[in-house]
Amino acid sequence: MSNEAGQLTKQTDTVLRNNTVDNVISLMDHKEAKYLKQSQDAQYSTLDQPLRATGTDGMPTMSKHSGNPGSVTYGSGRIESGGVEVRAPGSFGVVGKGIDNANHPIRTYRNADLKKLEEKYTADPRITVEMPYVGKGKAGTNSEGWLRDKDFYWKEIMNKHPESLSKANKQKIQLGFSPINDKTFREHFPQYDIKELYNDKLIHHHVGGGGQAVAVPSKLHPGTGGIHNAEKAAGVWGNDSEYAELLEKFLNK
Repeated sequence: MSNEAGQLTKQTDTVLRNNTVDNVISLMDHKEAKYLKQSQDAQYSTLDQPLRATGTDGMPTMSKHSGNPGSVTYGSGRIESGGVEVRAPGSFGVVGKGIDNANHPIRTYRNADLKKLEEKYTADPRITVEMPYVGKGKAGTNSEGWLRDKDFYWKEIMNKHPESLSKANKQKIQLGFSPINDKTFREHFPQYDIKELYNDKLIHHHVGGGGQAVAVPSKLHPGTGGIHNAEKAAGVWGNDSEYAELLEKFLNK
């Protein structure tokens, strides 16, 4: 690492470590930031702990991403890594059947018509991972600027739900390959217990093109169509862009 790069990394780490929410919102548009802060104050309640236990509460968090010091992570899954915390409105809800869309842990589902989304295309919060926000147009990102990295995704799943991965799948992940929809995985996630999906390669899909990724069999995720069309028809697509824009402002300050 060059001296210049090292200095930038150190500077980024220092800013993210020392800033408080109040410091960070001053970097944002006042109206947007005030809304986020009011929501955080109002919703930080006893609901927080049980939802943290699920691993996905849909709570956006700005923090340092160790793999890319210039990025920020947007989700409670990385809150322990330190940094700056900003929670979005409607962040808390109950994970389960009959969930209130406004409080859904998957952000892009909050304004969607989920009745239009088949079960096989519906993201499971248990295997939903918050991907770091790197920056719009950056290499290795999706169109909104969220990290697109299967190794990052599967490392998170290995930590969150190792019991869902067979020995063979764990070996694949450790070697840098994608796991498959094998018997062990299907036992934990029966929505993929469909014969034509047996032993299909599992890939990480950015739900609604946003910052939360979920594992799906590759046959459901062709280059075009498949889960993409299903999400668009249900009004899921593009609903995370407002948060990507806020994080882009943060990175550009």
